[in-house]
Amino acid sequence: MTTRTDYSDEEWKNIKAAPLLAGMWVSTVANSGLIDTAKEAMAIAHSLEELVKRGSANQLIATLIDEIKPKEGEAVQSRETIAVNAKTPQELHKAAMDTLQQANTALAKATPEEIAEYKQFIMTVAQRVAEAGKEGGFMGIGGTRVSPPETKAIQEIGAALGMAS
Repeated sequence: MTTRTDYSDEEWKNIKAAPLLAGMWVSTVANSGLIDTAKEAMAIAHSLEELVKRGSANQLIATLIDEIKPKEGEAVQSRETIAVNAKTPQELHKAAMDTLQQANTALAKATPEEIAEYKQFIMTVAQRVAEAGKEGGFMGIGGTRVSPPETKAIQEIGAALGMAS
């Protein structure tokens, strides 16, 4: 069982930012229209809200929840979680992959149960973002629920986390 004190500030920053950056990367590759992009952003927010509501006996996840849990009258947020100065999709891709890899490295201190739940949470965020909107089609008719670029992004996220394909 690990606690916040087991991680440096830089390691913890990466652990906190990884789920958000994973979701942002999947949303970016989707190349969605305005409405679907909003749906994808909401998928990230809803995933965080569900995590806070569900809670976890896992100390790593419980600490993460405590840090993202809203104060009275606030929405779930990522206060000071990420500071990415990515101006292009390529810069966002690099930032996301670097953060995911660094978070994965930091997880060496965690228990197998903590690691598994954390990685599953990130993959769930990525999958929900991919499924939030349809790519292609016309005015919501037709299209693909998860596009090939989104599938590739999810696979890259898994690889960055050291998960088998």
